[in-house]
Amino acid sequence: MYRTGDIARWLADGQIEYLGRIDHQVKIRGYRIELAEIEAHLLKHSQVGAVVLTVYVNERQEQQLCAYIVKEELSKEPTGKELRKYLKSLVPSYMVPAHFIIIDQFPLTSSGKIDRKALPEPTEQVLNEGIGYAPPSNELEQLLIELWEDVLGVEGIGVQHDFFDLGGDSIKGIQLNSRLHTKGYSVEMKELFQYSTIAELNNYVKTHTQEINQEPVTGDMPLSPVQHWFFNQSYTDQHHFNQSVMLYHPSGFEVESLRKVLDQMLIHHDALRMVYQQSDSGIAQINRGIQDKLHDFEMFDLYEEEHVEERIEALANDIQGTIHLYKGPLVKVGLFRTKNGDHLLIAIHHLVVDGVSWRILLEDIFRGYAQIQAGEEIMFQSKSHSFKEFTERLRMYANSKKALKELSYWQQLENDAGPLLIEEPQHKTGRRENSKNTRLHFSERETDMLLKEIHQAYNTEVNDVLLVALGLAYKEWKKTDKVLVQLEGHGREEILEGLDVTRTVGWFTSMYPVLLDTELPSALPRNEGLSYVIKRVKDTLHRVPNKGVGYSILKHLTSKELKAGVEFTALPSISFNYLGQFDQFDTPSGHDGIQLSSLSMGHSISPALERSFSLDFSAMVTGKQLVMTLNYSIEEYSDEEIQAFLQLYRSHLVAIMDYCLQQEEAEQTVSDFSNKDLSLEDLDSIADIVNSLD
Repeated sequence: MYRTGDIARWLADGQIEYLGRIDHQVKIRGYRIELAEIEAHLLKHSQVGAVVLTVYVNERQEQQLCAYIVKEELSKEPTGKELRKYLKSLVPSYMVPAHFIIIDQFPLTSSGKIDRKALPEPTEQVLNEGIGYAPPSNELEQLLIELWEDVLGVEGIGVQHDFFDLGGDSIKGIQLNSRLHTKGYSVEMKELFQYSTIAELNNYVKTHTQEINQEPVTGDMPLSPVQHWFFNQSYTDQHHFNQSVMLYHPSGFEVESLRKVLDQMLIHHDALRMVYQQSDSGIAQINRGIQDKLHDFEMFDLYEEEHVEERIEALANDIQGTIHLYKGPLVKVGLFRTKNGDHLLIAIHHLVVDGVSWRILLEDIFRGYAQIQAGEEIMFQSKSHSFKEFTERLRMYANSKKALKELSYWQQLENDAGPLLIEEPQHKTGRRENSKNTRLHFSERETDMLLKEIHQAYNTEVNDVLLVALGLAYKEWKKTDKVLVQLEGHGREEILEGLDVTRTVGWFTSMYPVLLDTELPSALPRNEGLSYVIKRVKDTLHRVPNKGVGYSILKHLTSKELKAGVEFTALPSISFNYLGQFDQFDTPSGHDGIQLSSLSMGHSISPALERSFSLDFSAMVTGKQLVMTLNYSIEEYSDEEIQAFLQLYRSHLVAIMDYCLQQEEAEQTVSDFSNKDLSLEDLDSIADIVNSLD
């Protein structure tokens, strides 16, 4: 009847146990924290006379604990480092304040209470003493800090900050390694995942002494697995299958400078000079020399054009549709000059470029353009190993004992997926001209939760959570517990010893099926259902060997005699691809005006092209928001059906994130342990035994 703000619980014997104040309990990164508990520990420190804990919201809208300290009389002033070390011995790390601010006295209200609103906000110096912060102790740690800040777009990083807590992922790890490479160092991706703070990683960074040939690569080379997949599709219009970017410069590009940058880019990145030929033995892939025509460059003066957007779209469609695999070149550029600035379309056939490649190319375009505008010589970062060396090494790897070890895993997946594919009617594909795109946008706050705040509950990754939501939404939509999904990876996993492809342009993408199973055990309590599904889907994904790169290698490159009867016939009707974060562009100083254009790039892929999947999902973070795009056939699904499915997806993803934030303790799952035979039920049984001993 009367709310006092006190928190208590009623015990079985009738007594009431006081737990604290409701206005002093906060929730940060999914943990419920009692501020009074932290204050009580700090007051026991010999140098602390008084303390107040508050929650500070930084520029990235992240909540952090902030401790205001009045020192004990006659004692010396404590430091944030001392207090942090003291607290770490008493409470979990998530209860250690991000900031410690020493003040002479607390500001008071007219009634004599502490005026929390009048407490000073953390300054730049205090922010540099944030949670986990420690300054670099050597030149390598200083270099790593600079590179992390560059890749992650975050300032004030210390050697105790966690790469993945700050929004890092595997693609950003590749970018980090690329920048390390230019400084003469390298680190293996598995070590970054295992030792994700600079203090830990510092011991695993190696001096890069390997000499890589920087001369242009020419001649025939094998196809990569995903290139084999492309030609096996027998597309009607295989020449029109591009990836494109449209850049915008409000002040306009300097045309000759732009031409020189594009020329150097195609000389430097060998795969962009590829063409293809049909032969008796199949498709031949040929890397042309630098004396051949490198790219098609067209410029259009649209200063007096009344309907600029429609005109650019029409011209872009013409450019997109005229790439020819056998004649080349596979790079076409259109510069559209308008009274409001220039729009630059770069269209490249997908056979020679992928998402990671675009990050490399955009960085080189920005830096090269800045260099030539400043009167300097264009100097791109050194090459990593060529796409030719990658495909040649991969062909040898495909028949190795290491590769063949994966056969049993993929055979089991084929066995598990077989009955499901028989039960489901063969999905219709149709053509892209009879397709639609629809998008689902998530807020900045929801996106920040997905990237940084929810994963401590079950040690998940972004893709894990997105696919849990997909499995649950599909279950509710189609009334089935199992769905076979085609996933994509960047394909640059470190399976070839000594090969560095962090700065290599080409189509590396790996494609592989996974079976998402959301079925619940009959004996499972209802309130544990979501936890079970999260753990099950996560463990399914994390147990895929080498992040799925081996599936296409075995399917397309391994000799039939060595495949032991594994057919690789699983054909998912759903494709799902999380592309990562596209918020940070490495734009050079003085050219920050270059940005992505908002105008249409035309059809990157031919409308006449056959669909490969019934439902084609892609997701990326752009403009600080997660954007989910679903491409579907209007011959197979109505708009109402698709909207219903997407709303189910949204509700499940938000529910999963809310659930993970509520978990007060982190829980390990099967894939967090080295025992590959351990099941989820086994782990639960072990946990029950341990809890009974407590």
